[in-house]
Order: sequence, then C-alpha cells, then structure tokens
Amino acid sequence: LTWQRPAGGFYLWLRLAGGLRAREVLTEAIARGVAFVPGDVYHVDGGGRDTIRLAFSGLSPDQLTVAARRLSEALAAVEERRRRARSAAGQVTTRIV
Repeated sequence: LTWQRPAGGFYLWLRLAGGLRAREVLTEAIARGVAFVPGDVYHVDGGGRDTIRLAFSGLSPDQLTVAARRLSEALAAVEERRRRARSAAGQVTTRIV
C-alpha cells in the first residue's frame, strides 16, 4: 500500500500495489468485519480500481487498530489466493495411460 498523510479531512486514500483491485479486497474485508469505499466509485473515467478510501474520523484509536489489522488480513488473503492461482496455472499435469 502507498498513501500520503492527509493534511486534513475525514478520509485517507490508499493505492494498492501488485495489480490488486479494491473490490476484490473489499469482499475479503467485509468477511472480516471491516469495509471501505472502492476508489472507482469516484472516477468517471474507469480509473481508481486500485484505490481505497478509508474513513478514519469517526473511530477511536483502538477501533482503528482493529480495522487496520482486519484490512491487513484481507490483503494477505487476496495475495495468498492469487499466489495459489498463479502456482496452479503453472503446474503441468501429465496423464499416464
């Protein structure tokens, strides 16, 4: 993830790396009890698929810590699923008759 420290406001924008897509991560995040708004909602040109808007102003520091951990777990789950898919795609199956 990359981000810039906000100078103010209520939201933090994150950019995903490695070809991850926000909506793919959102599914995993919701399963872990945390949510965000995928960035493509804010782009009329089809961009923003690799961005996330996080609201931070309405949560306590303890809640933010829990949310960050859950989001981290969601990111790790998506990465692991992608790793397994790449590995499976690279496997060659030989049929012996």
